[in-house]
Amino acid sequence: GEGGGEGGGEGLFRVPRYFANDLLQRLSPGSLYRDAWPSLFIGPRGSRCSVHVDTFGSHFWMLLFAGEKRWTIFPPEAAPLLRPSYAHGHDPLFSADVHDDAAAEADELLRRAPRWEGVLRAGECLFVPAGAPHAVLNLTHTAAISCNYVDSTNLEQVRGELRIAACTCPAAREVLSQLDAPGFD
Repeated sequence: GEGGGEGGGEGLFRVPRYFANDLLQRLSPGSLYRDAWPSLFIGPRGSRCSVHVDTFGSHFWMLLFAGEKRWTIFPPEAAPLLRPSYAHGHDPLFSADVHDDAAAEADELLRRAPRWEGVLRAGECLFVPAGAPHAVLNLTHTAAISCNYVDSTNLEQVRGELRIAACTCPAAREVLSQLDAPGFD
C-alpha cells in the first residue's frame, strides 16, 4: 500500500488502483493474511512455479519491474483436467506439467484444457482471478511485486475457503469471523 514518512522506501509504491480495494487491509492488525502482501519476487532465468491455485480463494496481481515471465493460466473449470490432488489439504496440488513440452504433449487431459498463455514484460501488470490454476516460467532474470487480495468479486469464495481452513486453523477462523461480522465493510 501507500506509505508516508521518510527513508526506508515508504511512499515510493502505490498499489495499482484496480487492486486498491483489498478487504484484507480492513482486518484487525496482526490478522492472518493482512500483512502478508505485497511480496517481492526475484527469480533467476529458468526458475519456475508449477501449476497451482492461490490460497483461500484470493485474486492475484503482479507488476513486473525487470525481465520476462511466461504465464499459463487456466480457467477455474479446467482444474479437473490438470490432475488435482487433495492429499495434502484443501488446496489442490496439480500433477500436470506445462513446463515440460514432451510431457505436456503426451498428457491428453492437459492438451484438452483451455488456457491463456502469454509473456509478461517489464512495466506490465497481470491479473489472475481467484480459483484460476496457473504456472510461471522466468524467461530471464526477473524482479516483480505481487499481492493476493480480496474484494467484492471473490468475497463469497474466500468465505467458503476460510470455512474449510477454520476447521483446523484458529487464525483462519478469526479472519472468517471478521469478514462475517455484521458491520464489516
